[in-house]
Amino acid sequence: MGFALIYFYGDKATDVVPLLLFMLWQAHYFHRTFVFPFRIRVKPGQTTPASIPLMSVMTNSVIAFLNAAILSWSSIRADYDLSWLSDPRFILGIVVFAAGWHINRKADALLSALRKPGESGYKIPHGWLYERVSCPNYLGEITIWCGWAIATWSWAGLAFVFLTIANLVPRALQNHRWYQQQFSNYPRHRKAIIPFVL
Repeated sequence: MGFALIYFYGDKATDVVPLLLFMLWQAHYFHRTFVFPFRIRVKPGQTTPASIPLMSVMTNSVIAFLNAAILSWSSIRADYDLSWLSDPRFILGIVVFAAGWHINRKADALLSALRKPGESGYKIPHGWLYERVSCPNYLGEITIWCGWAIATWSWAGLAFVFLTIANLVPRALQNHRWYQQQFSNYPRHRKAIIPFVL
């Protein structure tokens, strides 16, 4: 919501390229807000510390402002005229964004399908990228925002990539350690977030 308000406050909000980039951002966060939370099955009684959503709201507000403004405010935006649609940076960025979107959605779907209705225990995820890393959903999220940074070719997009990496890599490492501690049969060849590397 905040991203849209900031974006449409800009004088270039109805230009084609900024509008396409706006729709990419909104599609991701629409799914993250209105689809994903209703697909996950949480353990009965499981809670989330208040600090997690609070920090998320604070950091995302700043990042949303920067990324929305860079798209549509002519005073600070990049030059996103129609020729940007054929720019290799835009094309590569969209391809990387789409690859990240696919990785993220498929990983989330596999993870949410682990726990059947009425089940409350934890299981080891198997199949697809889960054979290589513990957190392909985080890998997908990072890939999405790398694509965004390339497609926008902006310091705001790059800042979001760094923030995403700083947030998700430690979480992936923590999740990976947790799996190893909880399951004695956890696959030893799996990495935390980057296949064969980390």
